[in-house]
Amino acid sequence: MNVAHYLENVDLRQTKMIGFGAVFLSIIGLWFYMLSPVVKSYGETRKAHNVLQQVVASETDLGEQLSTERKNVEELDSRLYGDMINLPPKQMEHYVIARLQKISWNNGVEFAGVTPKQGETIETFQEMLFNVEIRGSYSNLYLWFRGLAQNLGFIVIKEFEMRPVDHKQEPPKLTVRLTMATYRSIQK
Repeated sequence: MNVAHYLENVDLRQTKMIGFGAVFLSIIGLWFYMLSPVVKSYGETRKAHNVLQQVVASETDLGEQLSTERKNVEELDSRLYGDMINLPPKQMEHYVIARLQKISWNNGVEFAGVTPKQGETIETFQEMLFNVEIRGSYSNLYLWFRGLAQNLGFIVIKEFEMRPVDHKQEPPKLTVRLTMATYRSIQK
């Protein structure tokens, strides 16, 4: 069967349906080929516009957030460095030694010695070590450690050794040797 013979036998109604179908398929093809990318692009542009409007609307909030974050950083610096936040390394040694001496006097503990030395570099922090020796009764040493936590809370105890000095003494006297560490940011 050839196409010409088939077209001669088709009635007017079928011809109109074939024509409408061809026009409909052409419109759909045109939509996907030409209009669909434009509509997608418009949708993406509209989303970007909405995001930018939200950023502009929250600009005042950003200033408040930055202020809050600055306060948080200052608080963390204070917790990490205490009163010695802006001290150079040598003055920091003197500061820690003076505080250790004061804590010892306040708690009746003999401050036998301290040796500061440079520690390791750990990521963005420089470690400073203090080898400390103190002597006293158990209860006075307990108070000394409480004073240490209250006055130098940013200090970390890395090594600890306790031994008796004299068993016959009342109350028994103990010697404590410990290594303490403090950390300073290299990037400051």
